Amino acid sequence: MKRLTKSQIWIFAMKLSQSVAMLAFTSLAILGINQDTSSNGIVASEHGLRLVAIAAVAFCLLGAVFLFFYREKNVNDVITRDKKGQKSALEAESKE
Repeated sequence: MKRLTKSQIWIFAMKLSQSVAMLAFTSLAILGINQDTSSNGIVASEHGLRLVAIAAVAFCLLGAVFLFFYREKNVNDVITRDKKGQKSALEAESKE
């Protein structure tokens, strides 16, 4: 069995998240509409668009919280030391 590389996993995760976001937001947008059977078009409802806006704001705020607590220096330290085969500062602290 072939192992996936980190870049292949990252690309899959990006495509999966984009697909889920598209499915979720389009599903929310059409909530509360009455489908016209004489037409093939589906038009978003006002209620659905408001739900999409609320969900978008919530995900933006969640992303901002994650970025606020993200410590790039610590992550880069762990990556650099892992490549050199050394213990990171975080690992050394946890063992003490």
